Amino acid sequence: MTASPIVLTHVYLQTSELKQAIVLWAKEHNMTVQDTIKTLIEKMLDSKDYTSNIEKFHKEATGELSAIQKTNMRRVTCGFSPELMDRVDVAIRTLGQVEKAKLRGIFINEAIRRYLEPHLIEFGFLKGTAFLDKKQAAMNLKALRLKLRLTQQEFTQKFFAPEGVSLISFSQYAMIERTGKGSLDRLIEFISITLHLDKARFYDSTLEFAKYIKVIN
Repeated sequence: MTASPIVLTHVYLQTSELKQAIVLWAKEHNMTVQDTIKTLIEKMLDSKDYTSNIEKFHKEATGELSAIQKTNMRRVTCGFSPELMDRVDVAIRTLGQVEKAKLRGIFINEAIRRYLEPHLIEFGFLKGTAFLDKKQAAMNLKALRLKLRLTQQEFTQKFFAPEGVSLISFSQYAMIERTGKGSLDRLIEFISITLHLDKARFYDSTLEFAKYIKVIN
């Protein structure tokens, strides 16, 4: 009997902590990691909503490990049917995207974020979200600007034009603040250095970030 063909797929999860949580969840539910992820992919496909706000993975507490070692700690390798991967690729193309290998990973991570991560957190497999929310970060960047009593143009000129050389135009900043898209991470990193802030705090909830910047004049 001929074995069914499979597509070997390397999935790089957002963090090694997320990978470990999924491994434990699958074991607890008498499933393999591969079958767990396959179920999530099918849910994502059935939803007909393939959009994703998945961003860079969090900095991991892995000591002096190399970049390759850190990456491997996030990787799981699955064998999916060609038919399933074809459906994923069609979904990706509806968004006008063509980088299949990279975007399959984003698609799968989005499925995990939507349909599994809430349960991982609820039942103690994961301490908190492994995914950065750029829209939340943009809201907090705006909150910082308002705390400093600056208009968007004043804020841009004061913090993103070192030595008179603008890192970003006023209109670009306005778009980033409104949508969370564009070079938000770069701006957050720059202003965090300037004001001695922890850039990770920009991804906190609105309330937690407000408490954090309360002492800023």
